[in-house]
Amino acid sequence: MEQLRALKKLAQQRVATETNMRKADEAKTQYLLQVQQQLQESEAQARQAELRNMHEVDAARIRAEYEAELKQLQEKCERDQAKSVQAVKEQEEKIRRFQVAQDQLHHLAHARSQPVTASFPVEVPKITPQVRDASDPLAAQVAQLVQIVQQLQSNQAHIASTETVHRTDKSQKIAQDGRTPVNPRSTIPTKTDGRKNRTVKSGGKGDDGYDSDDSSSSDSSQDELEGQFSTASQPKQVDTGTGTRVAVQAMIPHDALEKFDERAALEDRVNW
Repeated sequence: MEQLRALKKLAQQRVATETNMRKADEAKTQYLLQVQQQLQESEAQARQAELRNMHEVDAARIRAEYEAELKQLQEKCERDQAKSVQAVKEQEEKIRRFQVAQDQLHHLAHARSQPVTASFPVEVPKITPQVRDASDPLAAQVAQLVQIVQQLQSNQAHIASTETVHRTDKSQKIAQDGRTPVNPRSTIPTKTDGRKNRTVKSGGKGDDGYDSDDSSSSDSSQDELEGQFSTASQPKQVDTGTGTRVAVQAMIPHDALEKFDERAALEDRVNW
């Protein structure tokens, strides 16, 4: 009986020991599970914080790029607007200079068609265009057109002064010789077989028979004076009337020539 009791006590002690060990293992397991769960939660929080930081950095970078691109677009729009305003101003200035040159050319053509009455040439104010862009063909044409107009004005003034001087010299020579100047409208030059014929005043012989010799001598002296005057004035008129006319027609646009032909008189159109 005593042995049975002893064995029963041993069994109870062993059961209690195993129960305590099992409880200790369960407590240890629960602690490990809690620690593992806390580690997982901390790792998840760290990952979320990292992702949040990455998103914030990307958003800041995208915002900065967007603002920089928007600023560049605004600056480009302002530059394009300024260029367009400048281009409009330059085009208006070119059109104004072209109209001034065209009006001056019309005035010069009208002055050429009128007879020269002034003894001294009238100076016309010159317009010196300021070309901002040398590569612009319209600005270069306007500048050349203005130069040609100025050259035509100087040539016209020089021709007027030359004609006045020659007329004065001719009248003085005729007055010194005691002869009466012949009306130039009474002599009409005609071309026959490459030779120039002149209409001679008809007159009969006098009683002494010397009238024909006097008329022939006066006509020969008059021919010499007219030849000197024509040789002195004709080359300048030819140079002014042909070379500059071709240069002006080459520089003036076709539309401007059509407008000029429609407005000008028939004599001006024939001269041009």
